[in-house]
Parts: sequence; C-alpha cells; structure tokens
Amino acid sequence: MTLELEHLVQNWTVRKPVARTRGGIVATQNRVAGEVGAHVLADGGNAVDAAVATGFALAAVEPWNSGLGGIGFMLVYLARENRVHVVDFGPISPRGLDPADYPLVGGGITTRDLFTWPTVKDDRNVHGPLSIAVPGHVDGLGLALEKFGTLPFADVLQPAIALAERGIAVDWFLTLKVATMARELARYDTTRAVWLPQGFPPVTAPGAPLERLILKGLPATLRRLARSGQRDFYEGGIADDIAGDVRAMGGNLAAEDLKHYRARIVPPLEFDFRDARIALAPGLTAGPTLHGAMKALAETRLPAGGPQADAFVAYARILREAYAERLASMGES
Repeated sequence: MTLELEHLVQNWTVRKPVARTRGGIVATQNRVAGEVGAHVLADGGNAVDAAVATGFALAAVEPWNSGLGGIGFMLVYLARENRVHVVDFGPISPRGLDPADYPLVGGGITTRDLFTWPTVKDDRNVHGPLSIAVPGHVDGLGLALEKFGTLPFADVLQPAIALAERGIAVDWFLTLKVATMARELARYDTTRAVWLPQGFPPVTAPGAPLERLILKGLPATLRRLARSGQRDFYEGGIADDIAGDVRAMGGNLAAEDLKHYRARIVPPLEFDFRDARIALAPGLTAGPTLHGAMKALAETRLPAGGPQADAFVAYARILREAYAERLASMGES
C-alpha cells in the first residue's frame, strides 16, 4: 500500500496480489478467520467444513459483523448433482412482538443504520432489546455441517474456541469500529462494560505489543456448544440465559421462540442471465432484489464496447429502483 498525505486528506492506493489455488479458497475480511478455513481445507475438510469453521471463528475475531446472535444464508453447490441448496438461517421475529412498540417518527428515513428504514422511535428496530430477532447463526451452521460437511461439530469449533480464549487484538481497526459505535454501546450496561472500559474505546499504546480484549462469556459458550451440540443454544442452558437476559432488558424474545427455531434447507431462486445460470437466496434477502436488478439490466440496451457514461447512469438507476422496491414491498403479506 502506498500512502500520500495532502494536508488533512489521506489518499490511499491499495493493491493486493491475486490469490491462486487448485484446492479451494476462503475469502473473509478478517485474515485470521480466513486462515482457519484454509487450514480446514488443507487438512482434508470440504468447503462446508471450512465455511462453518470460519463462521464460528468470525464470532471470536470480528463480532461487529458476525456472531452467535446473528443470522444468515448459505448457498451450497453440489458438483456431482449440479444442484444448489440454500441453508436458510434467517431471522424470525419473537412471537410476543407487538408492531405498536415501533412507532414511526418524523416521516423520514434513518441515517444511523446500514439500511434506510423509515425512522422508528429511539431506533428500537436497530439496536436494543426490541431489535432482537431469534438468532439463527448456530443452528444454520450446524445444519449445513450435518447435511453437507464431513467433520464433527465439536471439531470445527476448536479454532473458534482457541481464538476466543486468546481475545481480539486491539488494533487500529478495532479502536475505530468501537469509536464509531460508542454512543450506542454506551447505552447498555453490558456493551459498555465490554467495549468501553473506563468509558473509552480500547486503545493499544503506541509502540506497545497489541493488547487483547476478551469477550468473557464467549469461550465458555463455544466450549459448551462443542460438548452439547448446537441445539443447546436453543433448548438448553444457553437458551435460558439468552431469554432471561433479553426479558430483563424489556425485550420480547422468549425461551419458546428459541426452542421452536429451526434452520431449513430450501431451493434457491434461480434464473438465466445471458449465458449463465444464477442461483440466489430466496425470501426476505437481497436475492430477489438482485434478481430484479439483473432482469432490468438484461432489458436495458447499452452501447456496444466498453461501458460508457450512459451505462453507469443506467446501472445507478436500476439499482436505485430495485432497492426502493425492496424497502417499499418486501415483507408485506
């Protein structure tokens, strides 16, 4: 990376070498988690083994993006069948959710979240006890491993356990992430205690070895899952702890919500685009939005040759319209 400074502006030119492999590849934002998956492949595991091990490792090194309390979708292509399966471990609302708890205010859209939802009072749909859906991450990764993997559940958890016990490196990126969310983290006792020690984001002193931040409950939780299996998160002691904590904060998530949660294997959303067959996650995901955008792109006449200005204008229009339709209609019954 080359770095040029011009007054108060930093201009970064980032270059990365191309990665080539014949035995599979693991792509993650956090390199440590990616190396976990790469080691699984090198030791004879298949792609799903590597993905599941990586998914749990991310909970230990990148909890602001991934974690046991999250949700997701996984697309699995089986070459022998020439078929795609989708592991759906998306969010489900608690049964006790009351829409009246989320009054719209101001008539605008929120600027404090990745998604441009209509603004809800106190951002209750974005953070806090009323924002919590039933977490599917653990059951989804467990189901993927059971159906498409080759390794025992306890084995793929071992790298994540080791990383959780070691703690997260307090580097510049962690400090930046915590600082950008400090206002929200300070609102709740638990997040404030973990992420804002002494009331400030964690910082490693200049020139000192990187400090480490331990997420105190995570190693024990991962070890318990390795012993008892994924369903303990939904029906055992972990489930009781989760439901009790959320209820104590004023949320709606109950033990019964966790008990009845099941990840699913579902067919993909498939369509042809030019000479390719594309498979996406269906349902309340970005899949239908991408499908709509690509359908509109296929119907748009663009000049021959390389993309010109008109093409980029068309791309922007198509994406804007597809996303507007998503926010206006997706989830309506």
